[in-house]
Amino acid sequence: MKKLTAFGLFAGLNGVGLAATLNLSLFSLAHNPNPNYAHFAGYTRDRSTGLIYKSNWYQSNQVDVYNTVADFQNNVIASTTTLDQNHLGSYAVVRNGKYFSRTGNVNNSDASRMDIGTGATEVNQNFAGVDPSNGSATFDWGGFSTLNFFEDATGIYAYGKDFGGLHTIFRLDNNLNVLSSFNFAGNTGSDFGFGFGFNVKGYLFLGSNYYSNTIETKINLMTGAVSTVNHTFAGLPGPYNPYYSHVWYDDIDDRLYVNYTTGFETDGMFYVDGVAGQLGIVPEPASMTALGLGVTALLRKRKKN
Repeated sequence: MKKLTAFGLFAGLNGVGLAATLNLSLFSLAHNPNPNYAHFAGYTRDRSTGLIYKSNWYQSNQVDVYNTVADFQNNVIASTTTLDQNHLGSYAVVRNGKYFSRTGNVNNSDASRMDIGTGATEVNQNFAGVDPSNGSATFDWGGFSTLNFFEDATGIYAYGKDFGGLHTIFRLDNNLNVLSSFNFAGNTGSDFGFGFGFNVKGYLFLGSNYYSNTIETKINLMTGAVSTVNHTFAGLPGPYNPYYSHVWYDDIDDRLYVNYTTGFETDGMFYVDGVAGQLGIVPEPASMTALGLGVTALLRKRKKN
C-alpha cells in the first residue's frame, strides 16, 4: 500500500521522551447504562456546528444530538436522528453535517456517509481488505470495532486490520475514497489488537487493551511514523477492572473524554483538559507564527525604550 505522506496540513511535533499522567475528573453520570447499553455508545462533535452526537450502543440506527456541552453533560437531548442503516462499532464521526461510520453486514467491512439531519444514506463504500472479525481486529473489546473512524482538521481517517494481521490506517475524502494508506504492526496480545483509540491534531493514540489505562502507541497520521509512548489515565474509581468502552477527543475545547465502566454496572464519563499539550503536541503553525510576531514586536518595543 502507498505510504501516507504529508498533505500540507499541520500534524504537530513529536514530544520525544514524553510521558504523561492524564488525571481524569468526573464529567457526568447522566449517561449511565440502560437497556440500550449506553456504556457502549460512541461520541463525536461536528467542528462546523459545535453540536455533539451520541451513537447509541454499537449496533443501532439512533443518534442523539446535543446543542451544548452542558446539555451533553446532563444528557439533555435536543433531537434524535434515525439513520438509514445501523452504524457498527462506537467510533464514528460527524463532519460538516455528514455521519461517517462502519455499516452494513457484520461479516463485511463496509462504511457509509449519511446525512446527520435526515439520516439518508449518500455514499456506500466497501473496504474489502479489512478483516471484519469481531474482537480480534483492531479494538479487542469487540463491539463490531473492525473499521473505526476518526476526524480532525487534517482529514478523515479509518482504522482497521488487514487479513495478514497488519493494522491499516486510511486517509479518506468526503466520498470515502482512499487517498492514501499505511500499515503497521500491532501489539503482542492474544488478539494482536488494541483497546481504544483517539486522535489529537494529526496523531492517533492507541491504548494497549480495553481494561488497561496505558496508552502505548502514537501514530503520526501525516507521515505514518509509529512510536511507543507511555501515557496513563489516573483518578478513576474501582473496585473492578475498568472497561474503557470509548475514548474521544474534542479539539474545540482541547478535552479528552473517557467512557468508563466498572463491572458493567457503574458507568461514568470522565474528562481531562489541555490534552494536546500534555501529549506533547505543539500549537499549529499559524499560532506559532502569531507568537513569533508577538515576540518580535515586544523586542522592538524594548529596543526603542
